[in-house]
Amino acid sequence: MRSRRIRFSAVALFIVGGLCAALVFEAGLKVIAATPLWRVLPVIEPILGQPDPQTGYVFTPGISGIWTRENRAPVQITDLGLRGPAGIAQEKPPGTLRIALLGDSVTEALQVAYADTFGALLQDRLNRGASPKIEVVNLAMSGNGPLRQLIRLEQRGYSFNPDIVLSIPSPFDFLTGELRDDRVNPAYVPDGSGGWIRGYAFRNRFSVRQADTLLGRIFLRAVQQSDMARLLYLRSRDPLQKLLGIEAAARPVAPLSEPVDPCFTASLQQLQRLWQGHEPIQDWQVTEKLLDELAVSRVGRPVKLVYALRELPVPPASCAPQRALRATLITTIEGALAVRQISFIDLESRLVISMGADSSADLKVLRGFGLQTGQGHLNYEGHRRYAEVLHDALAELIRR
Repeated sequence: MRSRRIRFSAVALFIVGGLCAALVFEAGLKVIAATPLWRVLPVIEPILGQPDPQTGYVFTPGISGIWTRENRAPVQITDLGLRGPAGIAQEKPPGTLRIALLGDSVTEALQVAYADTFGALLQDRLNRGASPKIEVVNLAMSGNGPLRQLIRLEQRGYSFNPDIVLSIPSPFDFLTGELRDDRVNPAYVPDGSGGWIRGYAFRNRFSVRQADTLLGRIFLRAVQQSDMARLLYLRSRDPLQKLLGIEAAARPVAPLSEPVDPCFTASLQQLQRLWQGHEPIQDWQVTEKLLDELAVSRVGRPVKLVYALRELPVPPASCAPQRALRATLITTIEGALAVRQISFIDLESRLVISMGADSSADLKVLRGFGLQTGQGHLNYEGHRRYAEVLHDALAELIRR
């Protein structure tokens, strides 16, 4: 009997010791994240959102943490489910002109503090001596393609009563097939009569089905609020080879001495095929469907819709035929938007001119951090430049 009590006591001490160690570890991670130590010590990447039956994924109100990919930055999701300062209210203050930003991870900009994002910098620039006061509301989220941006606008954006809706997509978003694949996110699917309707097959995913159950809510709260639980969850998703420390090393790739396609011929021809040749036919059909639905969404609302296309490549001056091709492409895109009363901003061209550059190849310096400059998301200079050119473009619209 005595030996049994001793074994029980040893097990109990082991469990209590493990719990105490876990609590100390959890407290240490909380202290690091809450102090300037997050800049240099290990932190656990936050899980900022949750599955959603309408868009596939939404921010969880009130979540905060330290973003660690590409660059470290504090991230705060407001009580209204936005990335931005806590002071933004649902109701638009009297005498305020409100701009709603739509976009993906480039506009969401988790890699820098919110004050350094082009949305915040744009607001500061527009308010210099301006009347009325101008407020920018960032509705962007990682992975939001054109349709998810539209649904985000319908579900949340219009409730902020914006005067201007500024969407910042890439023209290649219309060519990825995402608009026709509803397995992960909302997308268009055939309606059986030659048309297209919104499809929601992603709702069959386990994470979406369980999101609103008791166990689903408990699990989400645990991994979002506890650094320890989140660490275990994130590590559990790593491949077995990585967990065992035997992951194969990446094969080094020799850097190219010059771009494979310095005139961006292939990219421009791909876009020309869609916008002017209307091929692939299904991609063009859903592109038209999206633009039509975007235009219809604003009916009855005193709001201006603006499409600022980024990453529409500008060839070097030496590539005269490709520059001519781009000019006709811009005219076609601008016309397709104009008939739907959607204004157009050629963001890439404005950036090239603003920097005194020759082509889009010179804009790589606006992306990436440290040794990774040239790839990834916008860096501090990138956000500054975006704010600068968008300010000039929007100032023209606001004056009209």
